[in-house]
Amino acid sequence: MSETNNNHSSKQIRGVVIFIIIALFIQLLAVLFLTTSGLGVMYPYLLYMNSKKISIGDNNISEYFPMSDDISDSDMIILSVDTGVADSYRLAGDYLQYISKITEISSVAVYLENMRISGISNAAVSGIYSDFSEACNRQREQEIVPNQLLTFMEKIYSLNLNRPSDAKTSIIGIKGNTSFKGVISSLTGDLYTSPGGYTGEHLEVLDAKTEDEYIRLFKKHKDAIKEVLGSKFERHLEYYEYIVNGTLKESISIKNLLRLAPSENGAVYAVLPEEFCTEDSPFLKMARENYNKVTVTRTVYYNSKSLADKDSEPVVKSEGFFPGKSNEFRIMYDNSLTWFRRYFAKVSNNFMSEKLSSRMDFIGETGENTYFIICSSKSVTFGNEEKNKNTAEVVVAPG
Repeated sequence: MSETNNNHSSKQIRGVVIFIIIALFIQLLAVLFLTTSGLGVMYPYLLYMNSKKISIGDNNISEYFPMSDDISDSDMIILSVDTGVADSYRLAGDYLQYISKITEISSVAVYLENMRISGISNAAVSGIYSDFSEACNRQREQEIVPNQLLTFMEKIYSLNLNRPSDAKTSIIGIKGNTSFKGVISSLTGDLYTSPGGYTGEHLEVLDAKTEDEYIRLFKKHKDAIKEVLGSKFERHLEYYEYIVNGTLKESISIKNLLRLAPSENGAVYAVLPEEFCTEDSPFLKMARENYNKVTVTRTVYYNSKSLADKDSEPVVKSEGFFPGKSNEFRIMYDNSLTWFRRYFAKVSNNFMSEKLSSRMDFIGETGENTYFIICSSKSVTFGNEEKNKNTAEVVVAPG
């Protein structure tokens, strides 16, 4: 009798344990599929499984082929990157190799002062490698231009070798004044070289220490500055308005782009900083107003390092956890995981919160637009550091 009771008790215990396990499993599934935090745990693995690996430098265009329709009729093709990540330029070179087979690229635009790369561009068009190498080395010695960007320019040189003389791709730099201090420097030069410009109360504007102070002083002395500068005044009035609107970098860059690569000259491929390529960016807005069709492809980074300049320390650039391998490149097409985007939005909408829109930011453009993924890249290098092993792909150009 006692043994029978023990068996009955054992079955009851097993039943309770099984029930608890099933309940926990159901609860786990509910957490994974019915909460944004659970979907967030699943997302990196779904992203990895649904994205396609890109083999850099293998001359294979099949990885990019679904993008052909957008690219073939675009006047401007933008690759949005973190310019401090080394592999950004490897991707830029591989992408250029592809789009050059789909459409004729008249210019490649980068975020540098044009004077720094005009010599490189001239040599890349002429095909004289000794001149090209010398121009690159001058910039390398100054340690302003990242080594990986110079390697990207070698890719342009190599592609030009196989093009007729009337179909060469030039390189242009669109960076201008990036702060009100640069604007003051430009204004100083024009005032001191204009009759009557080097004396008077209007010089007070040159002592501005902040943007707000510059705006106030320029407005105060606007009439006097206009009288002194004459036709030069319009340029500084534009700068003033850009500063007032908080769009100085973007507005000057798009103005330089339109001057150096007008839409009627052919398609432009632009490798630009991320902040220029957000949907609310003044640069992107003005680009779309001046070019018939602008195609933007953004880049997402996981566990990568970014360097602002040679004197700064690398910072980690990452959207979170991603099961990708080191130095891996992937492409996520716009028609992948559309179901997940809809479902994620539906689950997010079940939670009343002022931060609802920020929840959708977690998955970015997944299921909406095509974008690139870079995993575990090193940061860019400057100067002689290029001699060390780094992530840049070395392109050997004949000369």
